[in-house]
Amino acid sequence: MVHRGDDGSADGYVSYRVKSDWVGGIPDSTLIVHDVLAPGPEVYAALWRYCLDVDLVATVSTVWAPVDEPLRWLLADPRRLRVNRLNDGLWLRILDVPAALAAREYGGGHGGGRGESGDGAQGRAGGDALVLDIADAFRPATAGRYLLEAGPDGAACCRTMRPPGAPLEVTRIPGQGRRDPPVVYISSGNSRNSAIENTGPSTHT
Repeated sequence: MVHRGDDGSADGYVSYRVKSDWVGGIPDSTLIVHDVLAPGPEVYAALWRYCLDVDLVATVSTVWAPVDEPLRWLLADPRRLRVNRLNDGLWLRILDVPAALAAREYGGGHGGGRGESGDGAQGRAGGDALVLDIADAFRPATAGRYLLEAGPDGAACCRTMRPPGAPLEVTRIPGQGRRDPPVVYISSGNSRNSAIENTGPSTHT
């Protein structure tokens, strides 16, 4: 279904199909939304309004919806919207290791910058350091040793020639949209005794 603006031009659409069903002579069909495209909240609400008003439909469902789907707050009764499951729909591969690691939070701190090149990364007051030996067979240019320093005032990461403290496959670096990615924490002590802990699902993306 195409939505048209006041000037008659198409400015949004919704694609869907109806799975028809009747139970004891009562309509129990399901309308399954595949895609909704709208330039703004007004058109978005109008497209969903159309789907919810289709006759002989008992349930409206969709598979491809973001975690922060705004439809819930457009409903007269938000509790009627149910989420059956959550799946990861986008996988990313990190190409810039220093930027990815420096942008994360460690122990309540906030992500910082990329740091200086070589071994000149700026230290973080009250923080710790860890040398990671990143392996990447698919893209060897990403592989190498990286010095990660983190503290209450942020984090910095850069390439280094220091001895590695922990090996890590690039696909296990957090923040790639993988299911249950590990969170890298900096342990107390010097970098030679630091380690990586797999804490389970991350609360950051």
